[in-house]
Amino acid sequence: MTDKLKRVVLRKGPLFTALVLAVVLTVLAVMPVTASATPANTNLSQGQRNIVLRARQVNEIEWTPLKDVPYFAKKGFFKAGETIRGMPYSRPLEENYVPAKKSLSVFAAAVKDINSPFYTIQTARGNTTLYYGLDCSGFVTWAWGLETRHMTTALHQVSTNMGKNINTIQVGDSLNKSGTHATLITEVRRDSNGAVTAIGLMELVQPKIKYTLFGTGGSQPLSEVNRQFLNNGYSILRYKHRDSVRYFHDCAVPIDDDDCDKCRVPKIVYPVPPFTDVENGVWYVDAVRFAVDRKLFSGTHPESFSPEAAMTRGMFITVLSRFAGVDVSGYTAAPFLDVPVDAWYGKAVAWAAGAGMIAVNSDLYRAEQSITRSEMARAVYAYLLWANEPLPYIDPSVLFADDDEKSDELKEAVYALNALGIMRGDSGNRFNPNGAATRAEAAQLFRNLAAAVEQVQPFTDVRYGAWYFDAVKLTVRSGIFTGTGPATFSPGGMMTHGMFTTVLSRLTGAEITDATGIETGNPQFEPDLYASREDMALYIYNHLLWAGAEKTGDDTGENTGVPFYDDDDISELAKTAVYTLRAYGFLSGDENNFFNPLAPVTRAETAQVISNMLLSGIL
Repeated sequence: MTDKLKRVVLRKGPLFTALVLAVVLTVLAVMPVTASATPANTNLSQGQRNIVLRARQVNEIEWTPLKDVPYFAKKGFFKAGETIRGMPYSRPLEENYVPAKKSLSVFAAAVKDINSPFYTIQTARGNTTLYYGLDCSGFVTWAWGLETRHMTTALHQVSTNMGKNINTIQVGDSLNKSGTHATLITEVRRDSNGAVTAIGLMELVQPKIKYTLFGTGGSQPLSEVNRQFLNNGYSILRYKHRDSVRYFHDCAVPIDDDDCDKCRVPKIVYPVPPFTDVENGVWYVDAVRFAVDRKLFSGTHPESFSPEAAMTRGMFITVLSRFAGVDVSGYTAAPFLDVPVDAWYGKAVAWAAGAGMIAVNSDLYRAEQSITRSEMARAVYAYLLWANEPLPYIDPSVLFADDDEKSDELKEAVYALNALGIMRGDSGNRFNPNGAATRAEAAQLFRNLAAAVEQVQPFTDVRYGAWYFDAVKLTVRSGIFTGTGPATFSPGGMMTHGMFTTVLSRLTGAEITDATGIETGNPQFEPDLYASREDMALYIYNHLLWAGAEKTGDDTGENTGVPFYDDDDISELAKTAVYTLRAYGFLSGDENNFFNPLAPVTRAETAQVISNMLLSGIL
């Protein structure tokens, strides 16, 4: 009550006061109650949360250019030495879209390499543009988890048009104007009555991704969403498989401190060796720590590693046997007169000689003699052949200055190891084949070897220890899968119907037609749409029947174990396929016994199922 009203009430007396109070109470009774605000992004599906996480990866990556880099079409520059937050706008060639085709880790590594295409190639499609980057539709494509980039004119093919009512907007939706622009909704706040009070929107514009909050607490009023978008030709698009979108961690931009085995490697504090002759900061310190942590090397004395001491032939072969993880205890003799099998290196030498890693062209091995760089190269190259590791393409234009000092057989080994990054030349581009190797150099070699073979070559996104590592390795070597790019497999990428026909044709050598069982009950085959786990089961089951495999199990799971908890969600058409493949051991549910029949199936999951089939001998 104002001071003026108080004075009037006191002057008029108690009767007037009662009258005023009654009026006030009546007014208050009919006044609308102001709705309380609710927190942002509540009651989201996991798929919606994953869309936000994927968008945040693009928005939160930080990078610092080593030299000035022009914006798209030279409309400014990213300045050398200034840390940028968020991916830059660009329209690169299709294979260089980040992160859909090139991972954020690839982009981060390129930014740190002054000789990378990020700095040396900046022209594509007639415009001066960054070699790596993405545009507005590429951003929405990534956030929605689409395998292939959908332009603004094609996003409607995988989404439902929700109209133009601002109160229908949900997290994960795109405000899209065909042929013009696409944005992503990453935050929605509502009052207790359900009315929208604020909207967070991300979009790829010049010069880089930006986030804007419209409404309460934001930089622009909520009405701007209508003015700039909904009343200006934009529609609300909702991805049809929104609730099945998956999020995959990338080491270049950990979200909320998530990590993985790969990106924890730089953070691992290896047990600091008790070696007084290995100081922090020397070039080989990480290699020594790696070698000691892997139990490949031990010290020459309790407090000495002797990094500059010569690596002997016996030492090297012993370390190689440890790296290979072989059990050499069963070897009883070595093919050399000077190698007693009970010597500390004897059994390892016997194994290596039998596996072709040591040339047996003399009665003597001379285990205490220093090993040369050419001998290391021959042994490691032979190990790669023995381990059936895929060998790289060797660029014939890359030559060492001292090539005349190497035989053709040695050149093959040297250039393969050089291409894999296992052994390099010196600053003068000389390999120095006859030079004696030190223990520090040998430790570095094994660290490089681990980095080279503990991934499925040439894919940098399939790391040793990942649950799908062996499956990808087998299916790639069998010619069933290929990469999505020169160095990427995209294990988390979604399988399309068209991909399945290709994979199964490679599996059996059949030309895929309806007669080979490739049909899912869908009257129209749409090769570019994502396949679900149920689709996968139907494809494989029908193709196995065509190939003559015996049918087992039934559509209730009675002969194949307990039905999946979401059995009711599995279509009647697919139940026989799902439970039969489970009986074979080809596929399974999650740890809670859910099959998730409508979830999109990834390339890694498919590789695992195909691998299980190959190992079973069913075909």
